[in-house]
Formats: sequence, structure tokens, C-alpha cells
Amino acid sequence: MRRKTAIITGAATGLGSEFAKYLALRVAGDPNTGFEEIWLIDRDAEELRKTAAVVQKIAGRKDASAPVCRYFSMEFEDDDYKRYLRALLNREKPYITWLIQCEDLKHDGDFSVHGSAAEADMVRINCEALTYICHEALPYFYGESHILLPTAADAFLPHPGSAVYTASKTYVFSFGLALAKELQHRNIHVTLVCPGMGVSCMVDHLEDVAGGSDGQMEKMFLAGTKDVVVKAVKDAREGKNISLRIIPTGALRAIRAAKA
Repeated sequence: MRRKTAIITGAATGLGSEFAKYLALRVAGDPNTGFEEIWLIDRDAEELRKTAAVVQKIAGRKDASAPVCRYFSMEFEDDDYKRYLRALLNREKPYITWLIQCEDLKHDGDFSVHGSAAEADMVRINCEALTYICHEALPYFYGESHILLPTAADAFLPHPGSAVYTASKTYVFSFGLALAKELQHRNIHVTLVCPGMGVSCMVDHLEDVAGGSDGQMEKMFLAGTKDVVVKAVKDAREGKNISLRIIPTGALRAIRAAKA
């Protein structure tokens, strides 16, 4: 039997994990865009298993009709995931109500510092995999539904030391806005999720920028991850194409003070 399904990629940790928890708790029972299954996809099978257990526990708090949480390990650097994903969708034929694509890879440093393979992997995961997964999923969307594409504040202002990563986020931003127009006649709403600098799971470099230590900057910025998720889902339901979460004022002051 075909089931209404939410699919989240990059779901093992960070933003993807928070989306999975929030959807299971607050969205699953929605009469329009609710779902019976939630699929978590990422590369780390062990972290996926842990996240899936938490999500299933959260979903199970509600009632006997709580959604079933399933997880699938896929390596996006390897083209084998394409055959696996296509076969999975063809076999299960889900009715997709939510597709949230949080797969993400970032290498800091000047373009010439890293090997060509490392730079190409960022494009492969942040652009190619996102495009492929979205395209393969489209035939399975059902009624009113949502696509959320997390990008970054970096998409607005590419900067040295992160050339390929910021360019990849600019691609996602442009792709998402165009896709929103193309799919509006199908009642598929596309929302670009633009957390402020450092709210996503890619925040390790902030300690170097601000001179922090012992994870101080990471804790400060990751505290906003749940806020990003809540706002993104709310904005998506309201039909907004962009959900922007500005960097917390207190955190911005801390960076300026540390650099002074």
C-alpha cells in the first residue's frame, strides 16, 4: 500500500536531524501534508540509527497511528546511491508530502589548498546530489506538498577561503527560486532555508574566525538550529519561498569583540 511519506536527506545530525524530530512531533498528523512514514537518508548508518530511534520515540508519543521511521544509508560521493534511490522509490512508490534536503559538505581553506577531489566532492554533494534526488522524487509528490532546500547566508555573499562551498550554495538558491515557479501549478511549494552564518552544522571554522575555544562559538550558534527548523516549517506552510534566519545579535557582538 502506498504511504504518505516525508523524506529528509542529511538526516543523521545537525539541521536534518532537527527537521526529522520536529516533523515527527508537529507535522505528521496534519490533514493536508501529514505523513505515515518518515525516511531518513545519510551516509553514517550508525548516526542514522540513533536519530531514527529518537524520531520514532518522539512520533510514538502521540498515538497508535504515529508515523513509521525508516532509515537508509547512502554515500553521495558514490554514484551507486543513484541506482539505490531510484530502485527504492520505484519499489515503495511513496506519496511524498515533504522533501527536505540537508545533505551538505564543506571544506574550509583557499581553493588551491585542497586537492581537486575534495573541491569536486562539495559540488557533487551540494549541487549534483541535491539536483538528482529532487528530480527523482518529483514523480512521487502527492497533492499539497513541500520541498525545503537549506542553503546558507553564504549564498548571498561568496567569500575567499570558501569559494567552492559558497558557490554551491548560490547554485541551490538560484535553482530553488526557479523550481518554485515551475512547480507552483502542481501545488508543490519550494522553500529555501537560509540560516544565518553558523546556524547549520558547519560551524567549526567560527572558532578560528572569532578566536574562541573549547567549542564556545559552536554552542552559541547551534543553539539556534531548532529555531531555524521551526521558522522554516512555518514559512513553508505559509507558502513563502525564502525562510531567512538572521545571525543572533548577541553572537554577532561576540565575534566583533573577539576580533577587536
